[in-house]
Amino acid sequence: MTPQLLAGMLVAWAIAQVALGIFFSLAFALGRRERDYLIFGLLCFTLALTTAGMVRLSLADSTESGLAASKLVLTGSILAPVFNLHYALRYGAPDHSRRIATLSYILAAGFELANLAEWFWLPGTTSVEAVRVLGGQLNYVRAVPGPVALLHFTLTGLQIVAAQALFLRAQRHGGREALVAFIGGLFLFGAGANDILMVTGVLPPTLLVLPHAFMLYAFAVASTLVLRYRLTAGELDQAKTHLEQAAEELRVSHAELREVQTTLESKEHLAAVGELAASIAHEVRNPLAIISNAVAGLRRVEPGGGDHRVLLDIVEEEAGRLNRLVTDLLRFARPVTLRPTTVDLAELAEVVTQGPGAGALELCAEPVRIEADESLLRVALTNLVENARQASAEGARIDVCVRERVGEGAREAHIEVRDRGGGMTEEVLARACDPFYTTRPSGTGLGLAIVQRIVRAHGGRLELESEVGLGTTARLVVPAEPSIPEQRA
Repeated sequence: MTPQLLAGMLVAWAIAQVALGIFFSLAFALGRRERDYLIFGLLCFTLALTTAGMVRLSLADSTESGLAASKLVLTGSILAPVFNLHYALRYGAPDHSRRIATLSYILAAGFELANLAEWFWLPGTTSVEAVRVLGGQLNYVRAVPGPVALLHFTLTGLQIVAAQALFLRAQRHGGREALVAFIGGLFLFGAGANDILMVTGVLPPTLLVLPHAFMLYAFAVASTLVLRYRLTAGELDQAKTHLEQAAEELRVSHAELREVQTTLESKEHLAAVGELAASIAHEVRNPLAIISNAVAGLRRVEPGGGDHRVLLDIVEEEAGRLNRLVTDLLRFARPVTLRPTTVDLAELAEVVTQGPGAGALELCAEPVRIEADESLLRVALTNLVENARQASAEGARIDVCVRERVGEGAREAHIEVRDRGGGMTEEVLARACDPFYTTRPSGTGLGLAIVQRIVRAHGGRLELESEVGLGTTARLVVPAEPSIPEQRA
């Protein structure tokens, strides 16, 4: 073998290594953008730099050219083990890859500075010797390594061993394709050990085999990447099948839940009807009993007397109570159908408070106009004002305020009715909107329930605030936007 033939072979390997580096770098930039591609591409470039240095080394005929070629070889061989270790860390210990790789790169930067300062070889020990390899004569540049070089060679060996261990670890943890990289790494490990022992003088000078072994390693790594993504594609297909099965099971479960929900709603409806019937029977029985007793008394007294008029007043009062009960019951049970128009809430509040009894109207600076059903809002506001009057003492002040507020990014109209009565306890306040729940002997218990249905039909809410001894504030909060989100309730 001649120096020119060896240089030609090494040039071919260097070109192949550059091509591999470009291929994996483009795969990183244009493909899946996984860092494995980029790291291995950089490894190919550094090995190409090492191979280029070996080309110059094989043609060196003086100590000066030999040292310059050696410096180029070291520039690539310092970085190559670091990139190889980083690539293996991505396989075997991804959680620790950044910390260990960062430390390795820092050490590599220190060795690169030492290489530039020519601290690797002992001064005055460089020589060029002629050696016979494969029947030919080659020039071999020999130099005695210094402490920095020995430390670098030791760390390089450890990095290669660590990379092999990481590939085995990845294979044992389910990365089956990592075994291919481990096998290819064995060639790289053997070539690196041979070249290091040659450079340190342990083995006699022959041929540096690292560039040749690296091509086998590169083929193994390329196969690893292909196998990994082929296995990933299979796992994705399997996961897709499992997801389709799970989706079908969820669809069946959803249908069953809908059926159960329908059954529960039917049972809840029947329970509500039964509770409503019991409440109506209780509310109607008392007035009917009073009317019956009054009629029996009318039969015993003389017409035109004082007792006669009292009994007739009782009949009229209880009949009116029954009429109010039926009216409120129909309002509560009938579906709320909205007929929206533009409503000036300040004018509406003023009309409602014109009835008998004390009251004070406080308007906001500008009238609030919204799209709503005016008749239903009048019913709701009338109920609130009536509740406030019944809870207040004779002549006590009742405030009705209309304001516009911004809540959760949307405009809202607030209609507040505040009395200064005895207030409600927490227990009473919690049940205030329950149908047929009342603390007044003459009440039907449907007033606030009707108000709540009306305001919910407008997409709003009813808020109650009360303190015992200070009074109660009932607040209707209705969206002030031009559209009404719900037409029936």
